[in-house]
Amino acid sequence: MIKREEIQSLLQLNFSILDFLEDWVRVLDSNGNIIYMNEAMRENNKSLVNSNCKSLEDSSLSCVIVPDIIPRSTVVVEEKFINGRYYNVKSSPLFDKENKLRGSIEVYRDITSETKMKIDLFNANRKMVDDIRFTRKIQQNILPRNGIYNNIELEGFYMPCESLSGDIYDIVRITPTKTAFYIADVMGHGGVTASIMTMFVKQTMNAIFDKYKDKSPSQVLSILKEKFYGLKSNTSQYFTLWLGIFDSKTKTLSFSNAGHNSIPILYDGNIRKLYAKGRMISNVFEEDKFEEYSEHIKDNDQILFYTDGVIESQNYQKEFYGMERLENKFKKDQNLNNIVENIKSFAWGEQKDDIAVVILKYKE
Repeated sequence: MIKREEIQSLLQLNFSILDFLEDWVRVLDSNGNIIYMNEAMRENNKSLVNSNCKSLEDSSLSCVIVPDIIPRSTVVVEEKFINGRYYNVKSSPLFDKENKLRGSIEVYRDITSETKMKIDLFNANRKMVDDIRFTRKIQQNILPRNGIYNNIELEGFYMPCESLSGDIYDIVRITPTKTAFYIADVMGHGGVTASIMTMFVKQTMNAIFDKYKDKSPSQVLSILKEKFYGLKSNTSQYFTLWLGIFDSKTKTLSFSNAGHNSIPILYDGNIRKLYAKGRMISNVFEEDKFEEYSEHIKDNDQILFYTDGVIESQNYQKEFYGMERLENKFKKDQNLNNIVENIKSFAWGEQKDDIAVVILKYKE
């Protein structure tokens, strides 16, 4: 143990400057006894001094004001909760000339404000995460369930890159013989905004089909464009959408496209893409014309729908999954699970975009 006279000498020569610091500073000998406290520590801890102490200079263990740290041979940093406040404590070893451990010096920095801010931020973030999880459940529930709709069998899969998705697809029974299907991709948004936009698309499309049962796909897209324009949103908000309406009386699929670059693929023994020109739905272009085409559909014909998260998936060599690979896979295998597994096995690293894949099959 360091002798009393040595302690006094050390205090006078080396530690007096520490009284000017706002941080608490104390020095322990090799047995964990306090041999020095700076002015800030003494003044702020008078109420905590053990009643058995005669003075703060008493080096007995009964005068410990804050929990002691047994001196270590390495620097130790930790946080302590003392008298209702949070402190960052850094303990550094003290060695003599013979490199023998003689004690340690501890610096207590008050981090109460920062810690409370972190706690508040954590609580706010936890609430936000809970809200996002609830919103995601709603978003998942607005997607159609796999099943048969007016002789159209639907099987779909979607996987968001974040907790919320900007992709949406839906199938709607317009009349007993007419069925509409669309797939949309909300572009340039964060997860929350994208999810709200998908809600807008679904509710608006349902309202249009409920009111206008005889409108063609191009007319429906024009009405949707007008409804979106009425929101008066900023120019960074836009989405793409491909829409088809199947009439089981004529066995005809009519379709239009609002800028959706992931062109659906028809399989009728051969592979054909269902192209149609049209601009994305946004506030940038006030007047849009959507081309409209039709295809004859026969029993067991299938159509593959997807969003650009599929073809833009990358492997370890940064190669894209691409249209050609997707077409070849669909031509050989029309099983949705096998297609999805093929995409997953190809992709490597972080998923950068939402993925939605749907197969529709006509069954007389």
